[in-house]
Amino acid sequence: MTTITINSSQPVGGQTFKNFQNEFSAGLCDCFSDCGKCVFAYFCFPCFACQVFTDAGECMCTPFFCPHSSPFLRSKIRQGYRIEGQMWKDFLIFYFFGFCAMLQISNEMKLRGDAQ
Repeated sequence: MTTITINSSQPVGGQTFKNFQNEFSAGLCDCFSDCGKCVFAYFCFPCFACQVFTDAGECMCTPFFCPHSSPFLRSKIRQGYRIEGQMWKDFLIFYFFGFCAMLQISNEMKLRGDAQ
């Protein structure tokens, strides 16, 4: 008869599901750090949003077919880079500061080498 021993460690109380320790590299109001990108976003925000979604690996048409999808993109970026935050805050940030939030996402991907 064969004996199978299984050793598994369970999370200890107080531990979270995932340890998110990082912060965004650029603040929400640092949207003017790349003036060319800021001008592009200001004069053609739909085109800029499509570019950001494409850089994040999503369909470029997502902002058109799902107009309220930007907070989900921010959450995806936070998850991918292990950035602290909460979903409800992502929605509020995009509701009040959508332009700056989209530039923040774009800058984050560029600083981490995942975008143009």
